[in-house]
Order: sequence, then structure tokens, then C-alpha cells
Amino acid sequence: MKRSKLWSILLLVLLLSSGILWGAVPASAGDPEKDSSSPYKKIEPPTLDQLMHALPDTMPLENELNPLSPYYGKDPLPPGPRPPGMSVILSPDQEFGTTIDYVSGSPSNPGAFGIHKIRPTMNTPEDPDEDTHIPLYAPTLMPPNQSALEATLYYWRPYGQSTLRKFAVYDHSIPGWIYSTPFDSQTFQDTYTSSGWVNVTVQYVSNKWRVWLYNYDLEEWEQKAESSGSSNFSNGWDMWEAIHDDYVSTYQSIEADDIRVWIDNDWEQVTDTYGGQWNTGMHPSWTKTWISEYYHWKVEP
Repeated sequence: MKRSKLWSILLLVLLLSSGILWGAVPASAGDPEKDSSSPYKKIEPPTLDQLMHALPDTMPLENELNPLSPYYGKDPLPPGPRPPGMSVILSPDQEFGTTIDYVSGSPSNPGAFGIHKIRPTMNTPEDPDEDTHIPLYAPTLMPPNQSALEATLYYWRPYGQSTLRKFAVYDHSIPGWIYSTPFDSQTFQDTYTSSGWVNVTVQYVSNKWRVWLYNYDLEEWEQKAESSGSSNFSNGWDMWEAIHDDYVSTYQSIEADDIRVWIDNDWEQVTDTYGGQWNTGMHPSWTKTWISEYYHWKVEP
């Protein structure tokens, strides 16, 4: 009788330790790279060594800078300084997201990093005419410290055309677009996204501002644009920027996560120590959410 009771106790201990009775959570549950409930495969921001090894020998003229491209000179200007004669383009009237503070001490490699949600099927309102552009830039990433480059996912329906959905890079020192590619193509999604999220880095490396995307196929960072110029923007941002006259009900939710800034030779998430909230002109019908202030935001209908 005593021996039987002893075996019962041992069996109970084994079952409890294995988690069978209590439905124990797997050891990988807290690891985004292993947890199937995570929205994307977590990729850490790149190290300087990784970016140095990703520098191409030369960057060819791409899209808007290439006169042979069908998009040459035709993309809308993003918010910011306007060249002469472009005042017909509206300023953004609905903005929400994260501001990234100027980094003092003359950092050698200022930069910003973010993980952005793409919407490959979202449509936006058509431009009212050929001279007025009403795109949505969301999310759009700009580092602090006079960055020349702004990397954006944008949705834009030119007058008489269907919606363009593109990843693009704007050079504020020109000013002008220097790179763009449709992100609604299956090739882009298979190469650069995980569950519909893309990893973007804009950083000053080897005397130039540069933009990288993480290539999931190659498991490495891939440079998309570069500029040796600068801008007049001391602070940076990661935000939603809509340029139109009123609320738009056809927009889908947009989200940015793990927004970071380069501080003291490392990446730091943008909390209130390094940035803050930007919220202006947003229609009350939109839900604006800080999932984690201020490095994880979401805007949804």
C-alpha cells in the first residue's frame, strides 16, 4: 500500500513538471522569432559592420532620377520644403506618430530604424486634377540630425489612374525622389516582408546618408539609396502623413513598431527620453493608438 502511494506521488510530480496537467506555455512563447503568434519574424537593427558590408560600389540612377523611367519626375512631393513653383501641392493635414529628438554631441552615425506594416491592396482617393497630389505617406521614416533621406511607404492615386503603392526614398537635399519600387508586387513581399512587415534603416555611414531594407531571402541588409547631402530638419520622425481635405473611409490600418534611434553607438527604442508624440489634424473617426509610447503606434479606421 505504501509502495503504491509512493509511485502515485512520483507520477504526479512527473506530470506537473512536464506541464501536461497545467497546459504549460512552451519555452519559445516569449521569443518573437519562434512564437507563431508574433506578427513578424523579429529582426534586430543592423550593426555598423553589417551596413559597411552592404555598401555597393556604385548606385545607378533609379526610377525618378532616370529619364528613361515611366515615373521620371511624376511622383508627389512629400511634406517638407517645396521647390519654387510647387505651392499647388497641399501640406499634410492629418499627421500622427513619433518624433525623434535631435541627437546632441555630433554623433558619427546618426540614424533611425523601424518595422512598418504594408497594405498591398489599399486604395486611396484620386487626385482632383493633374496639378494637385493627395498621397498618403504611412509610415514614413526620417532620422534626426539633418538627414537628407526620408524612406516612406506611400499610397497615391494620380489623376485618371489607379492607386500606386510604393516603397520610395526622397532626398531633401535635391529635393526629389531618388528611388521607388512597387511594394504590392509578390516579388517584393516574398523578398522584403515577414507577415506583411518590412524592416527599414536610414543611417549616415561612410560619409553618406543611406537607406536599407532587410532581405529575408538573403538574410542580410540591402542598400536602396544614398545621398551625400543634408537637410534643415534637426528632429526626425516616424509617422502617418495624409494629404487631403477631409476624412477618408477607404484607408486601412497602418502600424509602425520598434522605432529606434542611433545613440552612443547603439540602437535605442524611441521612448520619451528620445522623442515624443506628433498629433495634428487627425479626424475623430480615426483611432490613434500608442501600443508602446513612443516606439509602437497604430492608426486605424
